[in-house]
Amino acid sequence: MRHFLSIVLCTALLLCSTALCLAKPPELITAYQESYPKYYQTKNGVNPEIQGLCIDILHAIEETTGLHIRAPYGFIPFKRLQSQLADGQIDLFIGMAKNKARLKKYIFIDTPLYEVNHIIATRRDDNVNVRNFDDIRKLAPDNIILTNYSTATERLLKAQEGLNVDSEATSIAANLKKLLYGRGRFICFHDLGLLGAIERHDYVEKVRVLPLILKTYYHYIAFAPNTPESVIRQIGLAVQKLKASGELAKIRAKYIHSVF
Repeated sequence: MRHFLSIVLCTALLLCSTALCLAKPPELITAYQESYPKYYQTKNGVNPEIQGLCIDILHAIEETTGLHIRAPYGFIPFKRLQSQLADGQIDLFIGMAKNKARLKKYIFIDTPLYEVNHIIATRRDDNVNVRNFDDIRKLAPDNIILTNYSTATERLLKAQEGLNVDSEATSIAANLKKLLYGRGRFICFHDLGLLGAIERHDYVEKVRVLPLILKTYYHYIAFAPNTPESVIRQIGLAVQKLKASGELAKIRAKYIHSVF
């Protein structure tokens, strides 16, 4: 009898344990991109925190869905991150633009997270004003446009005929220094990165953003191709809810201040 009761008790405990495991929300894996202000590490104390626009969105999704999203790999190079997403080593990435190649590799939700604009800035003491690429062409030879190497902005600028593009530097911080040293007349990048760098490096009084938007696009959540449809649907609905409530716009405004 005691043996029978022991079996019953063990079976009950096993069933309860199984039920608890089934009730636990799935854990999803992501990774961080070195891209301020999307993802960045604070320098406060011995235990720096990961913060940023996309981190705030991640936390809002967790709160809305009850899912747990962690990043065991931390910051990794963006090319490797994209490869790991395609291979299913990570489940999702928050803050990716769509293009034809990526649409073949990943699954994107339809609702965008935030708007991104390609903008141009110059030194504050330069009174130049341009409205389009033709205005920039007419300023030759004093019309060098600085941007980052191997980026969508570089490809956009080099696709235009007659522009003088300098894309040797690999960071906005480096290009801002070149701009202030007179090694270029303009600097072009997306507002997310350029405005963040101007503020972060204390160049607000030295750099002026021109009222010109060259291109507008959006960032989304991208999923690995093997991600369960139920998870994609759950997060997609959460993003729709965050957009409808104004929470996504609130998060964006925290990091990107309008200059027009």
